[in-house]
Amino acid sequence: MSDEMMVQLLQLSQKYQSKSAREHGLKRLQNRLWHISPTKLVSISLKYQIKDVFEHAFSQLVQLHVNKLDCDILTIPVWNTLIMAKEQLDLHRRIVACEPPPMVHLTRCQDRKTCDDDWRQVWWNGMGRFLLDGRNPLSFDDAMRQFQDFDYGAVCPDCWRQMLDFCKQGKAFTHERRLIDNTCQELASRLIKEPTFDSFNDSCNSHYVILITKFLMHHRNFRGDDWKFRRLE
Repeated sequence: MSDEMMVQLLQLSQKYQSKSAREHGLKRLQNRLWHISPTKLVSISLKYQIKDVFEHAFSQLVQLHVNKLDCDILTIPVWNTLIMAKEQLDLHRRIVACEPPPMVHLTRCQDRKTCDDDWRQVWWNGMGRFLLDGRNPLSFDDAMRQFQDFDYGAVCPDCWRQMLDFCKQGKAFTHERRLIDNTCQELASRLIKEPTFDSFNDSCNSHYVILITKFLMHHRNFRGDDWKFRRLE
């Protein structure tokens, strides 16, 4: 089924309040999530009130450069929230890049001051550069993969291995994932109210489903046995 026909299903579901048509359109949309641009997904999810698709699309938007987004498709509330979320994420990234986790020394560390000083210097030269690189900033996971092979100078080898194990847990960046998830959920709850179809008579819905089926049967490459509408409960 083409993307155009998928959208037409959602349109007809909205017009005739058909739960079956919506469910089938949503199933097809879920299979196409990674093939449709996040901005278009946001537009579709707002128009047809699809909460989980909106949350997925917004989380993808946050990771894109602003100059790569189609500003005309995004609504003002989405755009404003996106900019504020990206600003918070950028601030958090700069803090992590500039402030290494405190060194926890092992008993075999013989020069704790030198170990501390080199740890801070190695973090800035390594993670700081990887996270803030102007041309190719890395994700935390990619930065950690590069950082673990970095020259750790006068840092005690045992302390170095312990700090690497701690950093690989990603605790510094759980805030980033939490901020994105909370922002997506909060914005979706304010902008989207999914239809329930509770107030529509079953016989009327069945009539609308028949109309939708006839409409789709006129489309090229659509076969009646591809899927079947179910009578609404």
